[in-house]
Amino acid sequence: MKAFGFFCSMFLPVMLAAQVTVSGEITRNTRWFGQVFVDGDVVVAKGVTLSIEPGSRIVFRANQDKTKSGNDPSKIEFIVLGKLIAAGEQGDGQIVFTSDATGGKAGSWHGLIFKNLTVASIMRYCIVEYAYKGVTCYGSSPEINGCEIRFNQYAGISCEVRSAATIRNCSIMGNDFAGLVCELGSSPLLEKTVITQNTNGVIVFDRSRPDLGRSEPGAGESRGENQVYGNFETDIYNRSTLDLFAQNNLWNSERATEIQKKIIDKEKNSSYGKVIFEPLFGRRTPPLAARQVPQPSPPLSAPQNSANAQPLAAAGNPGQAIAGSDGNPAIILSTAASQPDLPLTEPPLEDSNPAQPPDTAAQTLPDQTSIVTPETLIVYREIFVEKPASNSEPVLTDPVLERQLDSGKRSYVNLAKPEYPEIYKRTRYQGRVIMEVIVDYDGEVESYSVVRSEGDYFTGAAIDALKKMRYRPETFQGRPVKFKIYESFVFKLDQTE
Repeated sequence: MKAFGFFCSMFLPVMLAAQVTVSGEITRNTRWFGQVFVDGDVVVAKGVTLSIEPGSRIVFRANQDKTKSGNDPSKIEFIVLGKLIAAGEQGDGQIVFTSDATGGKAGSWHGLIFKNLTVASIMRYCIVEYAYKGVTCYGSSPEINGCEIRFNQYAGISCEVRSAATIRNCSIMGNDFAGLVCELGSSPLLEKTVITQNTNGVIVFDRSRPDLGRSEPGAGESRGENQVYGNFETDIYNRSTLDLFAQNNLWNSERATEIQKKIIDKEKNSSYGKVIFEPLFGRRTPPLAARQVPQPSPPLSAPQNSANAQPLAAAGNPGQAIAGSDGNPAIILSTAASQPDLPLTEPPLEDSNPAQPPDTAAQTLPDQTSIVTPETLIVYREIFVEKPASNSEPVLTDPVLERQLDSGKRSYVNLAKPEYPEIYKRTRYQGRVIMEVIVDYDGEVESYSVVRSEGDYFTGAAIDALKKMRYRPETFQGRPVKFKIYESFVFKLDQTE
């Protein structure tokens, strides 16, 4: 493995004037701060810790890999065999892992890959976006807290080979195939996490069993308080034979029959395990009345490992604005008031001979706490982050995230539906627009930016609709606040036309 292609000295105290890119193997404890550009695979070696300071921005070159190594020689992989400590802070102190592609495009780089079986990496207040898989936990169990995992092509987080990652206070949204994928005996724990606007919320394969919440949690079990809603195909798809606990959570509805419409489990296929989602958040015991469960359609198959493979799916009644009273933050537009469901295919079949992780004993690492080694400090284009005094009360900075609102999620006073662009209608082109929106104290749209679009005319139609929309004013701990949300506009054609 090639060493880094840059020059540095011990405890480098100054900024480097030139823009420097990195790639290769990190073989000694290293600290990054500022804006770091990556043009090839990075590997944090066994026994080595890479620390990333708050406010840093790690930028991956899109659709290239100078090292031509790893599982994907065409895209950059960030592989952690040692330990990553990416401890950001709220607001401007977040650590961002992103692509340099203009406008951002899902699948522009491969993603973060944790492979250390014995030492848990830490990610706090990070943003991971525009990768193929945002975060892969391969036999590794990192602690992921307060992070936004968004706009990735295959999955936001993929837990594989007995991973038991801990995911708390996160937002997993806008990922093309699924927000969370669990396979090969994985059992991640999720608490107080929002999973929304993904094609599928959570997909569970062979012998995996994520813990999404228990009504009476024991030691090491999830208390729930997750928000799982507004995913376009399914909220949870349980292909595992094991029953899953997803109690004490918030969904689109408080009605079990409505919640079950977006869940595929034993109710649809007797070979699958059941998703136990009652009692809901705020209820102690599930209702005794039996429920009639409608049959949902299965989700789209996983996209190929290509930036051009982007599945499109929509939920709810075609031609109607879904966001609003049921809380689904997606605006679905079609060309007819009613239409048959699009034919969908099953996700990839599970591997009958799954790969097993390397022998844990063969990966025994030295006790990092007992080793005193020099640390390399890498400072690129420095990003200054003002930190509040340690003895002062925490200051709430507007806008707050949607999950921090007293109500838990947005409500609409006026919900507008975009016009389908005529030129795209004639060419039968479908697509999606996702916008970051700042809502003012009075519920008006203060500002917006397009974070993803599949067509300029779709963008124009979405902006026109957004300008007509108004939200209910919101509070945080009883105080009026501005808040940040993501609006998703899905443009879908009637198959019969």
